[in-house]
Amino acid sequence: MAKQWNIGRFTEPVEFLQPQRRVSASGERETTWQRMAMRYGEVEDPLLSATRGSDALPEEETLLLKTWHVEEATTECRVRLDGLLYDIGKVARQRGSITFYYIRRIDLCNE
Repeated sequence: MAKQWNIGRFTEPVEFLQPQRRVSASGERETTWQRMAMRYGEVEDPLLSATRGSDALPEEETLLLKTWHVEEATTECRVRLDGLLYDIGKVARQRGSITFYYIRRIDLCNE
C-alpha cells in the first residue's frame, strides 16, 4: 500500500533557486541565483528527536523539507525558506509526487 501524505501540513512557502553561472568581462566567474519554482512544504528538524540534537553545531544542522517534486532541483540548487538560504544536501524521491529535500543553512553569519 502506498504511503499516504497529509498535504494539509504543506503550509511553508519555499522558493527553489538555480545557479546561473557566467564569466564577467574581467574574466571572473560569477554565480547568481534565479527562482525556478515555488512550492508549499512541511519542514522538520530531524535532530530534535535525535539524542545528540542539543549537542549539534548550527553549521551541522540539517532540516527535512517535504514538498511536491521539483524536476530541476538538484544538490547544486538552493532553497529560500523564511528569508534564509539553504543548500540542498540530498534529494530523496518518494512515491507519487512528493520529494524529501535535506537542506542545510548556509548564511549563518547573516542573522
